[in-house]
Amino acid sequence: VEMGMSHAGEIAALTEITLPHIAAITCISDTHSEHFSSLNDIAEAKTEIFIGLSGPAVAILPRDDSFYGQLAEAAHLAGARTILTFGYHEDSDIRVMTCEKASKGLSLCIGIPDSDKGRKTLSFSLGMNAAHWAISAACVIAMALAAGVDVEHAVPHLASFKDLPGRGLTTDLKIAGHSFTLIDDSYNASPSSMVASLAHLATRPDTVKTAILSDMLELGEGGREAHLSLVGPVIDAGITRLVTIGTMMADQLGARLASDIEVVSFDTAEELCTELVSHPAQLLGNSSVVLVKGSHGSGAHSVAATLTALGAHPPFSVVVNNSEEGITPNAA
Repeated sequence: VEMGMSHAGEIAALTEITLPHIAAITCISDTHSEHFSSLNDIAEAKTEIFIGLSGPAVAILPRDDSFYGQLAEAAHLAGARTILTFGYHEDSDIRVMTCEKASKGLSLCIGIPDSDKGRKTLSFSLGMNAAHWAISAACVIAMALAAGVDVEHAVPHLASFKDLPGRGLTTDLKIAGHSFTLIDDSYNASPSSMVASLAHLATRPDTVKTAILSDMLELGEGGREAHLSLVGPVIDAGITRLVTIGTMMADQLGARLASDIEVVSFDTAEELCTELVSHPAQLLGNSSVVLVKGSHGSGAHSVAATLTALGAHPPFSVVVNNSEEGITPNAA
């Protein structure tokens, strides 16, 4: 059961309904920070998950996180009998030892506790491409161990777990005679996930990279600074062309990069989608890879859907309006 929240108290209500035996916190990040005064308050809200702990309860925590101590104390006070940790930290119970790019995803070595040897290492493939998924794999293994699953039997199946639409799916497309790779990371965005997505783009050897980034929402007073902080990651990613959607991306990011990177700005995703349908070559240029990333509410997902539709075989017709984006097969 996933328990999401954007306000304090929401997880408390959910955990009292589900009464979990195993409760995991993946990380403390700046998502939905509009409704909190600090990351410390977000961490406190996340610890509400321990209120409903029941049975021989297990808490699973990110050992690398700067709020680990606060999370562990809350879990103990709530009655967790066991705490399992995951991450790159040398004290992690489930520790990512190595993470390397493979031909089809990632090659991982993760250390786990062993009742006979003390520790052992699992070597396996993960069918996802961005390095930040290694931490998620470690969290999954921690959950499996807590539930009594035979992880040595289970982890080989992670090779078939691929990138998901909106969550990093990579697709080769051809539009207006030009071939390129689309990285669809358009489901949603926070400052930390935006940096992770750009870091993944930086690992690609492509010489001509385009990033289509829409405004990050629900950041409150920190929104301006959050968009401004992306200047370094965008430069480090080696982006040739930046396409922005929304005033925050245009004013805080695009305006500061215009002298170094070609920047094209649109007020709305609808305007960009219309331009893509009419003049795709002008926006895509000779890009070999195009990353689409942004908050759901600012429309990044509709841009990824439009690109996918335009590059589909047979072609699809694209209908865009203010409320939703729809794609239907071309009658021809």
